[in-house]
Amino acid sequence: MTVLTRVTVVSALLAALATPASADRIDDIEKELIQAHAKLKSYTAKTRTSHDFDMGGDGSSKSSDKGTHEWMRQSDTVLYRIESTGTSVTRMGGQDSTSLTKSTVICDGEYMYVVSDSDGHKSAIKSKADPRTGGDLALIMEGLRDEYTLKVLVDEAVNGQSCYVIEGTTKGRQDHPITRQLTYFSKETGLAVKMIGYDDAGKVVFSSDTTDIKVNVPISSERFEFKAPAGVTVTDLSNMPGPAGQ
Repeated sequence: MTVLTRVTVVSALLAALATPASADRIDDIEKELIQAHAKLKSYTAKTRTSHDFDMGGDGSSKSSDKGTHEWMRQSDTVLYRIESTGTSVTRMGGQDSTSLTKSTVICDGEYMYVVSDSDGHKSAIKSKADPRTGGDLALIMEGLRDEYTLKVLVDEAVNGQSCYVIEGTTKGRQDHPITRQLTYFSKETGLAVKMIGYDDAGKVVFSSDTTDIKVNVPISSERFEFKAPAGVTVTDLSNMPGPAGQ
């Protein structure tokens, strides 16, 4: 292939990705991903996330955590358990504050419980189940459309999985810490196996990876039963309107 031919092909590809027709392609991809996700009966995976946000002046917020994800479908009910351990560092006024947090999120299909232990301070919150956390792809895509202008990029492989890559750019919001986001959706499972967020200077400020995915494995239903930690009072927000109560 000559240099001129290569340039012509690349230019044609970039033009195709920039056309309004890509919106129709996103709709088709969404349908395909929803169908793939609907075939999942269960899965387990390892997760790793991090962020590095500039808060203005000398302020900053950094965190890094890793954990596990267990997910199971029972008829039309989705159950999940997410465990993670992470460290965060917040800098304000020239001083750094470091915190170690362990958290467990359990959804029994109706309610979601979040138990956290931050530097020895334990708490537990009960709220209505959040379908987005449970992996409802229609709601996840709706959220992306609300926040970003979307475009389909060239497919990529992530940990051996062929993925659709959806680019989102913010809709003119100046206060948004992530102005450009790449989300990698596995064609096989419909799961978002990787996310990368950039600020307006092109710096990576957020990343998320889901690895070691094992599909349709047996998981005991007891893993999704919530038991309050000894001595911890559960704050019940399930009757509250809005995001807290869902």
